[in-house]
Amino acid sequence: MIAETKNGRYSLIDLDGNEIGSGNYIEIKYTAESDTFLGIDSDGRIDILHTDGRAIETDYILADKERDITDNIPVKKQDDRTQLYYIDIDGNLLEEPY
Repeated sequence: MIAETKNGRYSLIDLDGNEIGSGNYIEIKYTAESDTFLGIDSDGRIDILHTDGRAIETDYILADKERDITDNIPVKKQDDRTQLYYIDIDGNLLEEPY
């Protein structure tokens, strides 16, 4: 379901050929949920992409791009990259910062 666009950016395409999210991601990461992906833009900001067509834009950056994404997504806020937060696959803040 992942397709590369002409400008070298990635898009998530559903089974009907519809683009999910902005289609301007430098990377798309799998999550533990088979129907949920993370689109990472050039600033590191993530969108949560669901194969049912939902795209949740966030103001978070992925805290560790090398880590496998399980139930909770480790993130940092764009304006304060010192605090670690966790969000769920719907973009809800789960825990206070560490």
